[in-house]
Amino acid sequence: PVTALLLCFVMGLQNATITKISGARIRTTHLTGMITDVGIELGKLAYGRLARFLNHPPLAPDSRKLGILLPIVGMFFLGGLVGALGFKHIGHAFSLPLAALLLVVASPQLRPRPSPAA
Repeated sequence: PVTALLLCFVMGLQNATITKISGARIRTTHLTGMITDVGIELGKLAYGRLARFLNHPPLAPDSRKLGILLPIVGMFFLGGLVGALGFKHIGHAFSLPLAALLLVVASPQLRPRPSPAA
């Protein structure tokens, strides 16, 4: 129970941090939508190459979106592997330094921003 609560806290903190930084455009713990978007953009890329060959109208992938999503998805899976190994060898204490690091990274975003002068 403690491990599940700690992991939920860390994922919530991660989600809140990235949501704040990205202006509520990205939720990094909701991966199914991101993987779908990666698949759509890779499909557009493959179709674009095939369309040229078949003389069909081109369909350009959003390379900027792909450049954002691929590293997030890749690091999510890498984090899952590292987290599983860390938990196997150290236990739930493995996530404490990571949670502390995330809190340090998130703390500047928690400060209120000055409102623009009228």
